[in-house]
Amino acid sequence: MRIGLLLLVLVLVAACQSDTMKSSIEKGYDFSPLRTYQWVSPGDAGIDGLSAADRQLARGISRIVSEEFEKRGYVREEREPDFLVLVAATTQRGSRKGGRSTGGRARTGLSGGSFDYREGTILIRAWERERRILIWECWSREPIRESRPPTEEELDARVRRMMARFPAE
Repeated sequence: MRIGLLLLVLVLVAACQSDTMKSSIEKGYDFSPLRTYQWVSPGDAGIDGLSAADRQLARGISRIVSEEFEKRGYVREEREPDFLVLVAATTQRGSRKGGRSTGGRARTGLSGGSFDYREGTILIRAWERERRILIWECWSREPIRESRPPTEEELDARVRRMMARFPAE
C-alpha cells in the first residue's frame, strides 16, 4: 500500500514538472490566403520589462520560427504582411501585460489584459494584420533559468514542437 501511494505521488510530481504546451486557433479562420508575415516587438504588443537574457532567448526562438515559416512557404514582408508574429520568452516568474487566450473568440488589437508566467515560458502569437485579430497562439512552459539557458538543440526541438501546431494551409 505504501509503495503504491509513493509511486502515485512520484507520478503526480513528475506530471506537474513536465513541459506544458497549449495552443489556440481562431475558430473558423481561413489560413489559406496568408503568404507573408512580419515580426512585432514585445513592446509593440504591450509586453514590457523583458530582461536582456529574455530578449536574447527570443531572438533564438525567432530564428527557428522563421525557418519553420519558410519551410511552409511564408515570406517575411516589411511593408504589408498578411499576418504579424510575436515571440516572447522569459526566464523569470511573474506576470506581464499582453493578453490571455480568449478561447476562440475574436480579439482585436495587439495587446490587452495580462498573462501569468513561470520560468521558461515561451509565447508565439500571430495576428491578421488588417483586422488585428489574434488568429493563433502557442505557449510552452518548461524550466529555463538564466543561470542555465537551454542548449540550442533543446530550444530548437521545443520551438519546432510548438510550430507543428501552427495550422497548415
